[in-house]
Amino acid sequence: MGKLKTNPIFNKPNLMVDLSLGKINRHYFSLKGLQGENALARLANKTFLSDWIYRNPKLPNGKELCDLLIVFGDIAIIWQIKTTKLDDDGSYREKDLRKNKAQALGAYRHIKHLKTPLTLSNNRNTIIFNGETIKEIYLISAMFGNDDPISFGFAEEEKGKFVHVIAKTDIEIILNELDTISDFVEYFRNKEKLFSRDSKILVDGGERELLGSYLLNNKSFKDYMDLDLVIIQNGFMEEYYKRKEVHEKKKEEAKSYFWDNLIDEVYKTGNKSYEPVAREMAKFNRFERRMISEVYMVGFDKALKEANCDRYGRYLKMENCAIVFIYISPDTPMDVRAAMLGETCRAVQIYYGKKISLGITTGKTLGSSHLHDYCLLTLDEITEEMVVNSKKICAELGIMQNMRYSDFHIDEYPII
Repeated sequence: MGKLKTNPIFNKPNLMVDLSLGKINRHYFSLKGLQGENALARLANKTFLSDWIYRNPKLPNGKELCDLLIVFGDIAIIWQIKTTKLDDDGSYREKDLRKNKAQALGAYRHIKHLKTPLTLSNNRNTIIFNGETIKEIYLISAMFGNDDPISFGFAEEEKGKFVHVIAKTDIEIILNELDTISDFVEYFRNKEKLFSRDSKILVDGGERELLGSYLLNNKSFKDYMDLDLVIIQNGFMEEYYKRKEVHEKKKEEAKSYFWDNLIDEVYKTGNKSYEPVAREMAKFNRFERRMISEVYMVGFDKALKEANCDRYGRYLKMENCAIVFIYISPDTPMDVRAAMLGETCRAVQIYYGKKISLGITTGKTLGSSHLHDYCLLTLDEITEEMVVNSKKICAELGIMQNMRYSDFHIDEYPII
């Protein structure tokens, strides 16, 4: 029989979350006028969220491992930043390129091969880390200067590992277009597959044009995978930005930052056991966050109209997990809210056949702020006995009774 690996965890009733989308201002990230450490500070508040970012991590001997280390589950991203000037021919200085790549590769060696124990700290937590759980590592050599170079190698394989050399202005574009850990990693995962092939790849315009091609081809390089010669010309990113459906996509994405706001608020409970909850929430890409946020908002609106019900549930089946939203009377005692959320998460999880369920409750009232409880459940397996027991509990507690089903569909790029 499968066993619950994680018990439901609930916050104390003191978490107030602002639901006003107009107050969320994380849509655009600019590096204009910023260099080095200042740029890192801005980076920490954007794509990766501050919870999994560690600035200037130190080795046991006190030396710096790298400028920035992101550790998210089994993924690590090493950032090394170099502020430099261009040579007379308009290219980066070779010695600066070599030095920055060498530092990134050195950090990779400590994590991947030496398993060097590290104490990583940020303003949210401190962890002991030795790389044992890391399955994917990406190396970014970020080159900061006053101007873009004429040309440089932006995906170089050294010692069996890719180092992505990216100019400052391209970093700004990347972090705006790939502003979740999932979107960011998926792009670089696909890029490394492309450059691992035994073929010649020529890119005019640098990283932004490669990214533009990727976005215009439905976030994929599959059209290039069977070619012996790939030439990506200047203009892909400009073409992407010109498209009306892209502008509509940006407008619709404003809704998704509500989910980012919730992730931040999870940590503000001060409960360290909430890190798994926040990490599970942060796994979703930007489009998924937009969809989840929209389901939440529509559910909240419908819950307000169900005046005769003390609670209203809305369930969503995602690829890897089930999501539960419960809108409940704010007068409901905390232990009752907790029990209702936990049992509903378990029931929906079993019903949808998912190993993970994520649940959130909110007060069923109007207002700018609402109390939230959270629940995260994982299952190794779902047995027939668990299904039978779950149905009994649902019948006793009135969970998942008289459900109404609806298809929910949105386009990432709205049809104009």
